[in-house]
Amino acid sequence: MHLSNFENYFQEHILGRGLDYYHSKLITSLETDDGHHYVASVDGTEMYNVHVVISENEDVTEITCDCPYDYDQLCKHMAAVLFAIREQKGVPIPGEIKQDLPSLLQSLDKEELIRILLEIADERQDIEKRLLFIYSKSENELLSSDRLIKEYIRRASRKGYIEWNHVDYALEGADMVLEKARTKADEGNYKTAVLLGITVLANAVEMLEYADDSSGSIGMVISWSIKTIDRAICEGIDEFPLHEKAELFETLIKEAMNERYDDWCEWRIDLLRVCVHFCAAEELRRTLEDQLSRMMKTVSTDSWRSSYEIIELKKLQLKIIENFDEDEKAERFIEENIVHPYFREQAITKAMQKGEYNKAIQLALDGEREAANQWNGSVKKFKEYRYQAYKLMGDIDKQKRLALEFLQHDDFNYYAELKGLYSPDEWQVKLKNIIAWFQSQKNRSYTYLSIIKEENLTEHILEYCKAKASTITELYPYLEERYPYEVNNLFIEYIRKEAEAASNRKQYQSVASIIKQYRKACSLGQPTDIIDELKLKNKRRPAFIDELEKVSFAFARKR
Repeated sequence: MHLSNFENYFQEHILGRGLDYYHSKLITSLETDDGHHYVASVDGTEMYNVHVVISENEDVTEITCDCPYDYDQLCKHMAAVLFAIREQKGVPIPGEIKQDLPSLLQSLDKEELIRILLEIADERQDIEKRLLFIYSKSENELLSSDRLIKEYIRRASRKGYIEWNHVDYALEGADMVLEKARTKADEGNYKTAVLLGITVLANAVEMLEYADDSSGSIGMVISWSIKTIDRAICEGIDEFPLHEKAELFETLIKEAMNERYDDWCEWRIDLLRVCVHFCAAEELRRTLEDQLSRMMKTVSTDSWRSSYEIIELKKLQLKIIENFDEDEKAERFIEENIVHPYFREQAITKAMQKGEYNKAIQLALDGEREAANQWNGSVKKFKEYRYQAYKLMGDIDKQKRLALEFLQHDDFNYYAELKGLYSPDEWQVKLKNIIAWFQSQKNRSYTYLSIIKEENLTEHILEYCKAKASTITELYPYLEERYPYEVNNLFIEYIRKEAEAASNRKQYQSVASIIKQYRKACSLGQPTDIIDELKLKNKRRPAFIDELEKVSFAFARKR
């Protein structure tokens, strides 16, 4: 292949990814000694090396890559490097014209267009498959879609398993079907869009049993499938005849209850959530509610996952009631399930919306007591609801007490709220008490540091740096004006400490970086003095000396 037309030899999707790599500047190096032999490094999933040999006539006579791609002789890393070499050499593309593609195609007659498409399809099987899938009038569109998805999966499999680096290729058929489903939805063919989405979903979920989805690509396709199904039903629900509603509803229920979802209850619940759209029809609603009730009876309650599933099923029951019943019935359902934090939160929110702040506070207090033994992390959430209720009621004293409690539990977000509840004079007294409380604790927390920085309490910041030498690199801007000598000494102390502990090149570079910060921070200090001191102490560590000399050289150049 020639450097001017190498695109003709790559599969379309490989070429496109190579072009993305090229434009994203993932070629970290491209070197040649003679303009013919090129060595490049491409930053992909790992760092891959590409070797290219270009003849005098700009023919690509040899090209190799050490990536694991084995579906074709040419990979995306090779394509990216060839784009880079062509640009570097300034090779013109024969026959290149400025005319845009739509105008060019419109200028060709039907026979010429057919010939071009047949030639491209003959060279590129993926294009042939795409064209046939999109434009052929299959008698069974769902069957042909299922076959396409399975064909890509089969070709990506090795001994019944799909490695992580082959997953994207395995999903290409699914991507094509999803694209078709979205097109069907755009055209108003909602039923077909739903069925195509289910076809993709079923195959993708099954793929998880024999594929390494560490990249998350399969999970992404599953999520988009469910979104596509949901969108098609939302937009088409008023247009479906009654019998089609029943058919689609039954198909969704059947798919959701398939055993392939036994280990993926979140996607099963997502499908059941889509079914709620059909519940305006009384018979379909009863079917879904009966299904939810049966599922709750079969779910054990001896694990976190089981508890999650029960709560999600109850949330679906509430969604049906909220969408199709009176508010009173939804409130009764919430009250009946108040033991679950989610429903208690719903009750608190509704109480505050009605201005029933005392009720909201009592619900929050009850939630705090129950959550203390059952749901880790929920206690603070209920306290935050209580704080909001006090705020809406204008109860400043209780706001102060609760905001202080948050602050003492290391939540700096409430600091400005607390400060705003005091007059300037009152705050100075309160601030001293807060500082004293934090100083009485065994460990000085991040919140304490945030407070003394916010209030610019330089004396306390200096004390903090003395206790934790490493913080001087972050906190010196607060100290350099008032405590220049102390900042200088803290930097020297920290540099010596880190140099003493350093034992490899990376740690030596870290010491050098601190010295650079020292030079920037301290007008009093002489970095050459500490560099000379460290050179003398570490003369038997050549790597350390090398890093110190680099710093010295950098300083000399800036003078």
